[in-house]
Amino acid sequence: MQLISLAAMIELLLMSNPVLAQNSPSSQEEIKRSTSKRGFVFFALALLAVNISMIIWSLFDHSLPVYDMACHILSGFACCDLLQHIHLRSMDWWQQLLAVNPLYPPFVYFIYGTFKLLLGPQHWVDSLVRLTFANILFFSVYGLGKILFKDKNIALMSSLLVFCAPIVFNLTHYDMLDIPGLAMVSLAIFCLAWWQEQPSILSSLSLGVGCALAALTKNNCIAFLVAPLLISLIQAAYTKNWLKIRLLVLAGATAFITMLPWLTIAAPTMFKMVGSYQQKKYNYDLISSANYYIFGLPALVSYFLFAMFLIVLCTAPTEIHKRLFLVMSSILGGLSVLILFPWNEQIRYALPAAIPIALYTAWGFKHYWTLLKTRGLIVIAALTLAFAFIENNFTPYPLPRIQIPWQIAGFIGIEPARKDEHHGAGGTSMYPTPPADWGYSWVIDTIKPHLGSTKQQFCIMPDCEEVSSTIYSYLVRCNNLNLHAFTPRNWTMIGDDVSFNQKTALFVHWYLLKTGSNVSPASHFSGKASEEAYIQWCNFVRNSGHFKLIGTKLLPDNTQLELYKNSSY
Repeated sequence: MQLISLAAMIELLLMSNPVLAQNSPSSQEEIKRSTSKRGFVFFALALLAVNISMIIWSLFDHSLPVYDMACHILSGFACCDLLQHIHLRSMDWWQQLLAVNPLYPPFVYFIYGTFKLLLGPQHWVDSLVRLTFANILFFSVYGLGKILFKDKNIALMSSLLVFCAPIVFNLTHYDMLDIPGLAMVSLAIFCLAWWQEQPSILSSLSLGVGCALAALTKNNCIAFLVAPLLISLIQAAYTKNWLKIRLLVLAGATAFITMLPWLTIAAPTMFKMVGSYQQKKYNYDLISSANYYIFGLPALVSYFLFAMFLIVLCTAPTEIHKRLFLVMSSILGGLSVLILFPWNEQIRYALPAAIPIALYTAWGFKHYWTLLKTRGLIVIAALTLAFAFIENNFTPYPLPRIQIPWQIAGFIGIEPARKDEHHGAGGTSMYPTPPADWGYSWVIDTIKPHLGSTKQQFCIMPDCEEVSSTIYSYLVRCNNLNLHAFTPRNWTMIGDDVSFNQKTALFVHWYLLKTGSNVSPASHFSGKASEEAYIQWCNFVRNSGHFKLIGTKLLPDNTQLELYKNSSY
């Protein structure tokens, strides 16, 4: 499918070739119709390439959402439950809806909940939500490029290139908030560009709603909108353009009204919790944070794509820089906030930087294609991006990987893949997770016949990528089981807290234990007392005589699952 998008990209360049234009039909009307028809065909092909690539990837992938991904979907399930029983006059209902996940704004969970309410709890519905946000990203980048360059070819190439950034396409497969955040930031910037070109009540309302939705998607999205909005206000004030000032006030009021329920009911709790976690966990270092984000940008989009961006950035005329000034201000402003804000560094937080990189590079492709001496280099660049895309996302599974020197692979953005690595059910590699039996079906099928009208308690003691309570909680909801899956490990920013209480342990119907390692690099205990309490709890289940071993299951890493049932039930 990426080869289709490559063909579309090259054909778009050919369409703008002045030599070919001389051989077109003499009638200007026929030329216009022919160009429009070809433009629509290749727009459709490019859109299909992105969607079918994601669908094919998902068909080969055997992973299940784990950790944060599962928590986000479970919050979507909770939102679905609330939407099934709407109580608009109940403040408690509003509190639960707007604070369905107290650490994050509610918009994405509302989308997940709505999709599940309409289509059901199945796993494919989650893929459809991810596909929806990917399409919002595609259309908004296309619209942004079309407004800024007045060129459909550059706009279409921009919308393709943004998915060529390795981390962008990788995150389209996982139920994190990063791609929805990127899509909403892109949509808000598109609305701002539209407002700049055609200031009106409609564009102002759209700008306000777009900015509000971005802020309600993920905490850090607003960081990428402050600078361009502030610059737009300063420009309007400096030129004494009172119409634009009034329209900006309208956009701000629209955003405020859209966000008001969340700001008054749920936001204070979120800000308090985030502030508390900051103080407990992170030691802020300005220099370290700046180095991380500045030098991490090339890896975000690959060194190859970033190098092309730098070449275009240094050679583009002033007019192009003026057109892209607001987009660049968005990224520079957002990165500045990320650097100054004392939080854990994650390069995916800087994902909106892929937008100006795609726009600049698309303009460069079009510009250098018109120069006959550099046309061959453009073809090589497009082929390299397509090759890196396939190698990253479809090798070594389901396709075999082509061996090239690791220096070249790293430069063009191909992530290394070890042949000996184990893939848990919650795999997060760039390529699809191969099939592996980590016992989930065995556990669910064993417990299901014992379920009745009373909800039973199912305690999952391990917490690793291979066997996780979050995956079991997700499967319980997907299968509508009358079962409550949980873990005694209470997550905190400094590690898992565990406290053992024998009376509490005896109320549990089912226990799942695992031999060998029960933690992952992302999961550890908060201290020695929690680790000792965890060991005491496991020993109580195994040795107290209150629980019967129902069965064991050998796992791909040669560890073993142990399923226990409370003898009292």
